Amino acid sequence: MAPLPKKFDAKAHQIRDLLHAGLRLEALQLLESVIASGSAGADTMELASFLRSAPRGRQPFGAKHRWAEIGAENDELRSAGMSYEARLAALSVKYRLGDESKVKAAIAKYEAAMDVARSLVNEMRER
Repeated sequence: MAPLPKKFDAKAHQIRDLLHAGLRLEALQLLESVIASGSAGADTMELASFLRSAPRGRQPFGAKHRWAEIGAENDELRSAGMSYEARLAALSVKYRLGDESKVKAAIAKYEAAMDVARSLVNEMRER
């Protein structure tokens, strides 16, 4: 199981989402404004460091950071009665992932996170 992030950096997530959509200029503008405001988290600063020294060519930004959205949408499609294969195909198209194994990995990470969340809730109820 993949570990959960210790602290969620929403701005880094938003910047990665823009990069995934191919909006590099907008992502860089948002990155600079976040750094200038002084509210940049550790993930945002790491992302800034990478982007400033990134080589030419294809950048390694995909939908893997969107595992929570992919997992939640998988649950919705499952509730609607869609088969597993159809859900994988639909999510691959929506999130522009050519390899269904990446969708499976995102779903597995989401399921692991939900298991941890459920165990924490159960632990709190027992107290």
